[in-house]
Amino acid sequence: MLDCWMSQDVNYATKLAHACAPYNLKWIEECLPPQQYEGYRELKRQAPAGMMVTSGEHHGTLQSFRTLSETGIDIMQPDVGWCGGLTTLVEIAAIAKARGQLVVPHGSSVLLTSCGDHLHQHAVQRVSDDQSGLRHATPAVRPRSCSASRCRREGAFINRSWINPALASSSIATAT
Repeated sequence: MLDCWMSQDVNYATKLAHACAPYNLKWIEECLPPQQYEGYRELKRQAPAGMMVTSGEHHGTLQSFRTLSETGIDIMQPDVGWCGGLTTLVEIAAIAKARGQLVVPHGSSVLLTSCGDHLHQHAVQRVSDDQSGLRHATPAVRPRSCSASRCRREGAFINRSWINPALASSSIATAT
């Protein structure tokens, strides 16, 4: 898994995915800003065979997950603390299941950190129908500072204003 945390555009993410393909990377995560639905559709179309495209940790409404699902990504990653709780998480799972997509809940929310890993495990077991072994994986819960002054909902998305993702310079960025 390679978590890109909204730091790329479609061109860079596609080049990165192809550069990582020889290493059998399972999925490339959250490459683009959340509102770039057409970008996710294009990234999925151009991704190497066998590499999954994931997004969702910065989506905050059921409608945003419906729209995200329509892009054809492989895995939706709602954050139970931001998407509306376990009830909404189950609704998101139903949307994903109808399209043959997987759900792997994002694991760094304040709610999950305060409630413990058992809540996350329960959520994964309840919403995932994964045949590839992801269902039994133990996700890492990583506490992350996100105070009200640093993290806020803007429409259907979560904005972490203290983050300024920038494109990293590397040979991949200029690869043809």
